[in-house]
Amino acid sequence: MRLLTDHAPDAEVIACDLFSGFKSAADTVDGATVVADVFHLIRLALQAMDEVRRRRQQQIHGHRGRKHDPLFRLRRVLRVGQERLDDATRRKVFDRVRAADTNDEVGAAWVAVDLLRHVYAAADRDTAHRRLIDFYWWVADVDVPELTRLATTIDTWQDQVLAFFDTGVTNAATESANVKIKDIRRTRVPQPRQLPGSDHAPRRPAS
Repeated sequence: MRLLTDHAPDAEVIACDLFSGFKSAADTVDGATVVADVFHLIRLALQAMDEVRRRRQQQIHGHRGRKHDPLFRLRRVLRVGQERLDDATRRKVFDRVRAADTNDEVGAAWVAVDLLRHVYAAADRDTAHRRLIDFYWWVADVDVPELTRLATTIDTWQDQVLAFFDTGVTNAATESANVKIKDIRRTRVPQPRQLPGSDHAPRRPAS
């Protein structure tokens, strides 16, 4: 708790993820504005969508995702922001999602993530607030448990979420770099081939 007050006593803005311990620490810095970090919030939304997809996968097929299962094959494209897809691709993805999950829960989660991304595309705090209310209404309407938990968390942090539009502060660049570093560390580095010992060295042919 004292780390921030000891090392950053004059901080004016503190961006953190949606964990109460971080917020409690940030609140110890007098006068600082606490911002719920965009990177962590969107990642939380994507995790909720993945949980919906995995649950529906189990309910429909009775096992974890396999490479030929429709929902498993959609897992990567669903994490792409809809704003990066053209209309034809977006319609095609929606058709595939609805065919794979006739309850439309996965599709509802994809829309929820898009609505949350749309909040952060707002030009100002008031517009962002209206879009956040649209997100809440959507979640209430579709009634998907994982999305309800997500909306409850965001509602708890709403002041800090909207504080982004007052400060423009985010840890996204740093967090993105951290993710890349972790990916590199997880990559198996091939070991150099060991040279044979003297007992296994090839012999010079007799002259």
